[in-house]
Amino acid sequence: MDRQPWNPEILSNLGPSPTTSLGGRSVRSYFSSHSALLQTESNYRGTCSTRGAKSGGKPSVGRMILDLVYFFQTVPSLELSEKKVKEMARSTFTKMFEHLVSRVIDERYTMGPLETDVPRMLKLLGYPLLPKKSTLQTLGAPNSLPLIVQMLYWLMSLIKFQGDFCSSDTFQFIEKTCNLDSEAALFSQWLAGANVLDTPVDSAEMTELREQLKKAENNIETLQKKQMVIREQMKPLLNMEKELQEKLNEKMQLEKVVENCLIHQESCKKEIEDRKMQMRALQDENEAIGDQLLRLKVTRMQRMEIDKQNMEKIQQAQLLTKKAESLRQHISKQHSELAKERIKAFRISFELEELRKKTACKLQELMALCPEVATVVKSLQRDQPLDEAFLSSLHGTVVEVKVKNDERLLEMKFDRDNMKKTCTALENDVAELKRAEDKLEKELENMLKNHEVVVTEARERISSLRCQLKELREDPIFQGKEDYEKLESELLAKLDEAEIAFCKDILEKNKERMLAIHELKIHFQIFESLFGIGSF
Repeated sequence: MDRQPWNPEILSNLGPSPTTSLGGRSVRSYFSSHSALLQTESNYRGTCSTRGAKSGGKPSVGRMILDLVYFFQTVPSLELSEKKVKEMARSTFTKMFEHLVSRVIDERYTMGPLETDVPRMLKLLGYPLLPKKSTLQTLGAPNSLPLIVQMLYWLMSLIKFQGDFCSSDTFQFIEKTCNLDSEAALFSQWLAGANVLDTPVDSAEMTELREQLKKAENNIETLQKKQMVIREQMKPLLNMEKELQEKLNEKMQLEKVVENCLIHQESCKKEIEDRKMQMRALQDENEAIGDQLLRLKVTRMQRMEIDKQNMEKIQQAQLLTKKAESLRQHISKQHSELAKERIKAFRISFELEELRKKTACKLQELMALCPEVATVVKSLQRDQPLDEAFLSSLHGTVVEVKVKNDERLLEMKFDRDNMKKTCTALENDVAELKRAEDKLEKELENMLKNHEVVVTEARERISSLRCQLKELREDPIFQGKEDYEKLESELLAKLDEAEIAFCKDILEKNKERMLAIHELKIHFQIFESLFGIGSF
């Protein structure tokens, strides 16, 4: 079916049309009613954009996309698919909008700036909900896609409506129902002066024809007024002819400038090609230089690796020397601690031996004082510890002896004078022993001072020898590791000998001192025992 061009502005420019047999309505009212229906349908679609999928009567966004893809299958240049519509690139939207608008206005349409041209065109076509600039700038976004799809779907529905309403069959049907041809022929004959209208007609038809005539006259007057307005509007356009001629001259000059620019562009292209050849030659030279640089870098990296390995070896050697020095110091400390522990062990063993002797003396004195204890003491084996059984039996015997001694107290009172004499003698002995002890302590202090002087001299000598060894180590000519180790071992041996000799001297002096102290303790114990027995 052939479709005639349709423009919504035609309806506003039309005057009152004659009534026809379309239910007593005019052709203009018929068009206006259909345009109103289309407007209400578009309003409903615009307001129900997000609820289209939920409502039962309106299609969803997915259904609209499928209908658009099916509609554009007749346009092979677009190659439209559902994926392209969902992603909606700017170029895809431009092609679809240009095609739909061209179909609506029946002319070739080219879009200008998208943000301004799309709202302007939709406003002219009567779309109720104009899109925002942000929506047009983000076409494929999830919040913009439904609005864009509804807008394109509205344009597609408008094309379908025009195809159904503005077809040649529809116009033929209107012409038949309205008898426009016969009315136009009768009107032309009446204007020519023919008596074709003298046929008897009804008064109702006559009044209707008069009303139509008045409407036609009114339309003619309005058209004449519009014609006058158009002529007045055309006057400034006619005056613009000179400006157009000037613009054409400027266009010719610009075309000459463009030709010169093209010639200059060709020369520039030749220069660019020459420069490219030069750049290629330079690139080849750069590649050769780059290869040389890579080789130099490789050799440099190898040298750096060798230097790094040498540095690591030197560092390892330094660390080993430091570790050896720390081990030597640790060994010397352990030797000194071992010597101290040996001295302590010797002292403890000496004290234990003294305690054993002391206990033996005490037991002998006890046996001498009370022979009754001899049987209990003789039952004790050599090196046997004093257990509880032995002590309990000894305590029992001591208690018995105490009872006997209580009986002897009376006898011993008579010997008190003799005991006093012996006590004075013992006190004299104790004073002599104290003097001997003081003398030994002074000698020991002198010996210690002398040994300290000797030790300090040895240490100073050792420090001087170490300084000499350090100087020899720093000397590049001196590389004898074995000599260094021998000197160090000799130095340590001398140090150990000096320390051992010093310890031996101290031990001997301490032994003499301990013996004197032991004798003094024995005399004190005898003195205390005598006074203890006298106190019973």
